[in-house]
Amino acid sequence: MTEVNNPHDAHFKAVVSDLDNVRSLIENTVSAGLRKEMNLADIEILPGELASTELGKSFTDLLVKVAFQGGFVYLLFLYEHKSYPDDDVAIQLLLYMGRIWQRAARVGEPCHSVLCTVIYHGSRDWTGGTKLPDRILVPEAVKPNFPDFEFNLFEASKVDMRKVLGKPVFRAMIYLWSQRSTKDRATVVRGAFEILAQGSNRGELSLHINYLLHVEELKEAEVIEIAKQTNLEEGAEVIMSTAEQIRAKAISEGIEQGIEQGIEQGIEQGIEQGIEQGIEQGLLKGLRIAVKTKFGKRGLELIGFICEEPSLARLEALERVVSDADTIDEFEQLLDEIE
Repeated sequence: MTEVNNPHDAHFKAVVSDLDNVRSLIENTVSAGLRKEMNLADIEILPGELASTELGKSFTDLLVKVAFQGGFVYLLFLYEHKSYPDDDVAIQLLLYMGRIWQRAARVGEPCHSVLCTVIYHGSRDWTGGTKLPDRILVPEAVKPNFPDFEFNLFEASKVDMRKVLGKPVFRAMIYLWSQRSTKDRATVVRGAFEILAQGSNRGELSLHINYLLHVEELKEAEVIEIAKQTNLEEGAEVIMSTAEQIRAKAISEGIEQGIEQGIEQGIEQGIEQGIEQGIEQGLLKGLRIAVKTKFGKRGLELIGFICEEPSLARLEALERVVSDADTIDEFEQLLDEIE
């Protein structure tokens, strides 16, 4: 699989790092006729170096090798991040398959079949077609000599959750895909927690909570309250622990990135000044994530005056306030003390 670029990538890849969940992905997206020929006890997740750089940041890939009719086939899953159909998917898949076959040919291996599935969870219906000729202008006389293939399309918004097979951690992921366009996000989070409450270990809870805290506009306290309402065991504790880890990591990585940027800036304007400005920029970035995680959108609005005129002293004071305040009211009161 390719490098993780954002919370959506990280969430998908964490779930499908478990072979049981990969099997569930196959069972829920590949046709019954093809599954009948597969031995799902004999599967392997292949490393990400096979991924094509042409795919860009709009996709996350999963490449799986599956036993099939005495041999094997490759199953390629592309997880589409965008909320609208991509007309160029078939072209990108062709490039990807070409890289797989090129690699096999270079080492003297046979070129095996690649079965492609695009996972789309946008709110609009898919209109990009599923065949290569849907994107390429092919005159009738040329068709007999033109390469053609069709990929499988999995539209999450049209999924019937009653028919989704798999462990709660997998079904919760599919559910979140299917609810991407739902405006009432508290209801969506509650639905995910109700699925997870059917039997998830602490690691699986943390995986989903980490994702929800990154992508939802809800405050940490709101997510905790929803967990309590759904009787999610360990939910509140895992939420608080995960949220604290997110905040600490965001601040630490922000400072680290800021130092690197500051050194680059310092070559032009003086190392010491450049590093200080870099630390300020990185710390501000990390603190914005920490504030959003703990206090939601309202928290980000309250720190606007600091974002407009950041200084190292102000940012260090903000870091203490984020740590000390438990409620949005306390946060607002303590912010008044920052000059």
